[in-house]
Amino acid sequence: TERINKKGDNINAGWLARNYGMSLANGELITFQDADDGSHTNRFEIQLYGMEKYKSDHVVVDWRKYSDDLNETVYDVDIDTLQVIDTDTILKTVQKNKKGFFKYPFSRNEDNNYLSSVAHRFDRKYLRSWDSYPLAASMPLFRRSVLGEVRFRQLYERVWPSGRGRGADRDFNFWLAETCKTSIGLEVPLVLWRHNGLDNKKYVDRN
Repeated sequence: TERINKKGDNINAGWLARNYGMSLANGELITFQDADDGSHTNRFEIQLYGMEKYKSDHVVVDWRKYSDDLNETVYDVDIDTLQVIDTDTILKTVQKNKKGFFKYPFSRNEDNNYLSSVAHRFDRKYLRSWDSYPLAASMPLFRRSVLGEVRFRQLYERVWPSGRGRGADRDFNFWLAETCKTSIGLEVPLVLWRHNGLDNKKYVDRN
């Protein structure tokens, strides 16, 4: 999904596509994966195992840089010895990063006036924390039953915007964690992120 602002800049509007996809989903579990990312083929298996073992409704895993050698492979891991970011730790991060006065994140892709830019800098420095959602928030696995009102919000609505970029995944996962109160993170690098993708010849050749 693409959106173009009046300057002609491309603005990522994938949040619309994800909301539409969730509205059509009728299975018990939902996850996402961007077309320009990859993951180990047992990502779902390990996330589901963590969900069942820790009675969680929302599970994220760690990431590593994309590599053609890793894509479409199984990650060999002893899932009973994984390091886990527990629910209490995540909920503390939720509250820490919810503080702030100015709701609008003033993305670099929007038309900003001087006063709004000053307000954003003040908010960022003194009122709000900008910790990332733990691990790789772009590929959560969660139960459809805990969604409730949670959805991907457009830029100006986000309560947990990103200090850099737009923060759609960050906002969604913090909101879902606050809602379901059973979120965990598994520290195993199953997500293959396109980090420096344009400089990664194997990535470019494959895509």
